[in-house]
Amino acid sequence: MRLRVRSGQRGIVLISALLLLVLLTATTGAGLWLVRSDLWAAGAARAELQALYTAEAGLFVAAAAIAPATLPLNESRAWEALPIGIKEIFPGPPFGYWMRNPRGGLGSGGRPLLRLEVESEAVAGARRYLEATIVRREQAYAPAAVLIRRDHIELRGAALSLSSAPNLRLRGTASAPALAAATEEVERRLFALLSDSRVEMEPRGPIGFAAAVAIEQFAGASGRPVEAGPVFALPVGGSHLRFLGGGTLGALEGDGLVVSLGDLRIENSLDFAGVLLVSGRLELDASPCRLRGFLQADSLVLHAGCEFILDPQAVREADALEPLPRAARVHAIRESG
Repeated sequence: MRLRVRSGQRGIVLISALLLLVLLTATTGAGLWLVRSDLWAAGAARAELQALYTAEAGLFVAAAAIAPATLPLNESRAWEALPIGIKEIFPGPPFGYWMRNPRGGLGSGGRPLLRLEVESEAVAGARRYLEATIVRREQAYAPAAVLIRRDHIELRGAALSLSSAPNLRLRGTASAPALAAATEEVERRLFALLSDSRVEMEPRGPIGFAAAVAIEQFAGASGRPVEAGPVFALPVGGSHLRFLGGGTLGALEGDGLVVSLGDLRIENSLDFAGVLLVSGRLELDASPCRLRGFLQADSLVLHAGCEFILDPQAVREADALEPLPRAARVHAIRESG
């Protein structure tokens, strides 16, 4: 039996087909719009999160850029090197952040602190506004066994011998490297030490990065008299707290804190537990040659084998004699906009 469509029904079928087509088109368009909206919302949320991380990075960069010192953080001299109001690109365009409105203050117990705002920018114009409280760390600054500020480490004379290698021994800790550089340029100059058989480092590389202590500023803030030299003779053994004007030191044995404002040469013997800060070149022609604690120098020249060990206890004992520089750290973060 054949079904016949009456002529009056043919228009209804056409209209029904058109309505069905419109309904399918609308449903497809709505689905695409919902998917696009979800993707846009996810992208916007991701951009906001990226802006948040960029702002947080700016705050931690600010804390790392404040030089380890004894200056209270509520004094403008402590943070005058921060690039306030200048856009820093990180990790690449269009990501970046601005440091704004630094101001000193006092926390609980009268603790000096710095308040700093950061505005960040990410993709799609996403922005975040954070404010941080930055304080000085509780412990004295000792980021490595040896921190080189400007140049390199050079082996000379007996320190070049292969028969008695290793001639330079560096010991860090589980949380701090044996050797640190203050800049990328210094790190490149020290890089060859990693493959030198005359050098032994524990833990093995890489060379760390650490901000250098502003030694001249530290010496000035201490108020201690600086001995003129140029030849110095310290008692053998005991605790030392000396600020030297640079020159030659016959021997250094005992413990404590020794600061040299200029090149320093140590002869005869070095057997010291504490902190040795040299604003210039440190030249060691001593045997034995051993330092436990923390050493910072612009450059280091060794004429004989020597050992440097990062010793937190020796640093604490030196800090008890004279308050040592402290690094800055981010204490708290909150949304500010």
